[in-house]
Amino acid sequence: MVLAAVWTSSPNPCHYLKPMKFVIPSALVVAAVFLTWSSSDSRSAADDPEEPNPKVVALLEEIVEVRERMAEGYLLRWKAGEETRPHAAAIALAKARLDLARERRDEAEVMELLETIVGLHEKDVAIQREAFRGGRRTGGEINRSEIGLLRARVRLEKERAQTGR
Repeated sequence: MVLAAVWTSSPNPCHYLKPMKFVIPSALVVAAVFLTWSSSDSRSAADDPEEPNPKVVALLEEIVEVRERMAEGYLLRWKAGEETRPHAAAIALAKARLDLARERRDEAEVMELLETIVGLHEKDVAIQREAFRGGRRTGGEINRSEIGLLRARVRLEKERAQTGR
């Protein structure tokens, strides 16, 4: 507001901008030097996107171990009639293994696991439809299973498009 009052009351409003003609080019030079310096290859091996992060790999391996134990327990409960979706734990385990394969940059295993996940979702949908026909499931449960299958197919197709397989 004060600048506006000074600007309009001055006989030569551009008089106040003359000192700025050296500031703007100087700022551009500083920015260019900074960007050049910061983009130089000063990253460590841990920051290299081509190398898996060992800490992340170790954590993902722990998740896979936990998911394996959960899948065993889930399968026992399903056989006892306590669980309704026998492939849910297997899908969760396959997704944990997929995360680990992606972190390890293992493209072949990623594709194999995506195909496995699609197959597990297809089996889940078939079981849900059969249970629906028998009056043991609702349409909403089938819809959730079908959405899971469609999402798995989307992830598989995206990966195929990226890798050209």
